[in-house]
Amino acid sequence: MKVRGLGHVCFLPPFDKNSNASSLYGHLVDLSTRQVIGFHGELMHHHDPNHSDCMDPIAFYNIKATDCTPAQDDNLQNQASTDQPIVFVVRRETCNDMAILSTDPQDEGHSGDNQPCVTFTFEPDRVLVDEAAFEHCAKYLPRLTADHPDDMGADWTVCIGHGNLEIIPFPSS
Repeated sequence: MKVRGLGHVCFLPPFDKNSNASSLYGHLVDLSTRQVIGFHGELMHHHDPNHSDCMDPIAFYNIKATDCTPAQDDNLQNQASTDQPIVFVVRRETCNDMAILSTDPQDEGHSGDNQPCVTFTFEPDRVLVDEAAFEHCAKYLPRLTADHPDDMGADWTVCIGHGNLEIIPFPSS
């Protein structure tokens, strides 16, 4: 499966000591097929053995992605209700709201057993913060704002941009 198109990622507080958001939520929409992938990630503690101290620090997120494509026919069941989430690890430079989210082959195997090969990249074109981020989430991720009605987006960040997701399943035996 390949999905290429527009997306958004919302980074939510609280933050760790390195200013990394504790969780993220987003969507990737393929403009040609109209397929929608929803994802949720949690900050994870993972050490990159190839990371050098002269490089920017990296944050790692354990991502669960599911197909959220709306059914085209009311008689058809939404695919997302039956599919298992795909789990993978993404990395992101810290202290940079415009940093790219991406998978790296050396991180495979840290998100669970028997997961397919996943390639994911999200590159932001623009950033919304605080109240503008909250308003964006109210429109596109309404459950998030319902869960945080009193903070009005304080310290929220939404990145809007382009992304790619490719999933290569393991061959069946």
